[in-house]
Amino acid sequence: MTEDDKAIEELTEKLRNFNASLSVGTASGFAIMPNENRDGNNINWNLFKSKLNIIKPFDGDSNLLNKFITRCESFINSYSSFRDDELNKHIFECIQEKLVGKAEILVGNRPELTAWPLLKADC
Repeated sequence: MTEDDKAIEELTEKLRNFNASLSVGTASGFAIMPNENRDGNNINWNLFKSKLNIIKPFDGDSNLLNKFITRCESFINSYSSFRDDELNKHIFECIQEKLVGKAEILVGNRPELTAWPLLKADC
């Protein structure tokens, strides 16, 4: 096998991996996301989306705060990663998108709320 053949084979493998990673979408387009969670287990992205949909929009109603926090915690614990800040950022952005009305305005005006623990502590 020539050096060119080896280079082509290596590029082909990288393209396959890249192509497989493009199946994960976000509300504003597509993001390249890893396929493992914090424990190194493969992430089922359809299940990820389904669990995210279980978290209902939150408008700041104190009667629904505990339910919102509990569902967010469960989602974060299922998918966050010790090794991947980009995945954790994506998860936090998904949760931020669940904020509507008064809650969205309050958090939107607080640029220091950049991670779940900070947001949760401020509730």
